[in-house]
Amino acid sequence: MRSIGTSSSSAAMAAVVTLGVVRVGEEVHPSFGALATVFWVAAVMSLGAALLTVPTFRMRELPEEPPGAGGHMRDTVVHGRVVSTTGRPVRNAVVTLLTPSGEQVDWSQVDSAGDFSIAVPGAGRYLVVTAAEGWTPESRLADLAAETEIEPIVLRERLTLAGTVNDPYGPVDGAVVALTQQSGEVVGTARSGTDGRYEMPLPPNGRYVLTAVTPAGATAASAVTVWGATRTMDFDLPAGDGT
Repeated sequence: MRSIGTSSSSAAMAAVVTLGVVRVGEEVHPSFGALATVFWVAAVMSLGAALLTVPTFRMRELPEEPPGAGGHMRDTVVHGRVVSTTGRPVRNAVVTLLTPSGEQVDWSQVDSAGDFSIAVPGAGRYLVVTAAEGWTPESRLADLAAETEIEPIVLRERLTLAGTVNDPYGPVDGAVVALTQQSGEVVGTARSGTDGRYEMPLPPNGRYVLTAVTPAGATAASAVTVWGATRTMDFDLPAGDGT
């Protein structure tokens, strides 16, 4: 910038010499017109020098990032519905999406109509696991793509053998209930809660013996026939020796 200023000054002085002078006695002076011209020439040149030193910026257009660039995949959404065997919605169901290797991808809770939406990172095969309290869990492999409508997921009510254990004082907490086959093999056990209630999964169809033992030592046994439906079996036991 210093060299530009020096050049401007030199040019201005040269203009003074060449534009004209006025003689006053023995002395020679530049004329008023010459001085005015030099002033404007110097001003223009100084402005030009200043403009040359101001940095200029050019807008650079960023290239549009292609889908999936930077390691990010665009999620797509699939939809589905969870219903019972009678077609009514299972409102408390949770649907979990896994890769075939077992890595969780996403999950969703159904709405009041049993509908759900779940995100997948891309088209492919996934494991869809559905569970709800009081229902038998269900899983399936599904080939999913963008905006896929998953076939309705049907859950079956969990079949149980349940009941209560009571003694003369009310519900018995901590009673052990065992289900055995006619051969004596134990196929299921449960322990009653503070409300005296017990519950165990329903075994295959057949005849069994159900036995209850209270912490006080009172016992009772009853024959049970299981035939593909939830069974309720209550026990009313006498007071044990320890009560």
